Amino acid sequence: MTKKKILFVSPTGMLDNGAELSIANLMFLLKNRGHELINVAPQSPYEGYDQAFNSKGITVERLKVSKFWWADAPGGMPASEEVMAQAHERNIEEISQIIKKKEVDLVITNTANVFVGAVAAKRMGIPHMQLIHEFPDGEFAYYDDRLKFFSDESSEIFAVQGKLAETLQKRFDEEGLPHTIGTFVPFVDYKEKTLSKDKAEGTNFIYISRLTDRKNQLEILRALVQVTKIISSVKVKFIGGYDEIYKEKMLNFIELFDLEKNVEFIGNQPNPWALVTDKDIAVFPSADETFGLAYGEAILNGVPTIFTDNRGFQSAYPIFQGGQMYRLGDIDRLSDLMVEMYNDFDDVKEEALTKIDLAKSNYNLDTCYRNIIEKIEG
Repeated sequence: MTKKKILFVSPTGMLDNGAELSIANLMFLLKNRGHELINVAPQSPYEGYDQAFNSKGITVERLKVSKFWWADAPGGMPASEEVMAQAHERNIEEISQIIKKKEVDLVITNTANVFVGAVAAKRMGIPHMQLIHEFPDGEFAYYDDRLKFFSDESSEIFAVQGKLAETLQKRFDEEGLPHTIGTFVPFVDYKEKTLSKDKAEGTNFIYISRLTDRKNQLEILRALVQVTKIISSVKVKFIGGYDEIYKEKMLNFIELFDLEKNVEFIGNQPNPWALVTDKDIAVFPSADETFGLAYGEAILNGVPTIFTDNRGFQSAYPIFQGGQMYRLGDIDRLSDLMVEMYNDFDDVKEEALTKIDLAKSNYNLDTCYRNIIEKIEG
């Protein structure tokens, strides 16, 4: 196998989201297989990112940017279109010079939101591989009319396995674009946890991830109104950061229905699973996901889990095959599941523990990125 010099273009230069964590693991895997890695990312005050890659022998090149993403991508307009166009051209030239100086063989872009790596690769006459984590609708609907760009500028295109890859393949076929969409599974190094045995506190419901409109945590609170009529002392713990406006909506709801004693906000934690006990039940009410990494971590750690039928969880379920799915928005069913699992905890816990080995066999670095590795090394 010929060792390659591979340049990855990352969208944020931070390790605070699933897409960046996932592809960091792909880079570490490629480095361990003998390839030389360079990571290009926008400037960021988050030093932990550079340290994580440097410790693995991967060079990080930071670029001064206006807006690294497409001008009409989420994030607003920090400058005029002219200023952003000039910044994009400067970034393309900087990446082109890195390709030339380092004799790069392949460029990989880790999101549909960034295009400068693809243009630089084309300019320098080397292959470009596009990885896509986002559905072309909702907040990312803007990129649906750029599918031809991805097709023209990329030798290979990969999307998250399941509903996203199926959706993109259908759109490519409708547009008459020639690519067959490859697939990968986002891998986060979950490090199997030994859950603390805090039985004195009893069973709680836990949620791990950022509090946002798309993550839909208000659905838990709506179900909690019904659950507390049956189990008055039940508690829900929200572990993770939050969008200010959305958390305010949750606080107003809690006050309106007198749920203060039943809800705890723990905030962002460096190791959130360390706060989960062997008596807890996870609930994930997301309105939309691309895959659902927190759901997967819950199954891998033997935590009884309730989750919605959104596209991402439907994609993840065949891999992890654990937990109870309910129809998004069905508050009655969610509250029924919460009561049933609380009352029958010993049985649902035993079942959750039986799912761990199967989930591990399906979810590991070799299986998650096999298709990408084969293309790179083939």
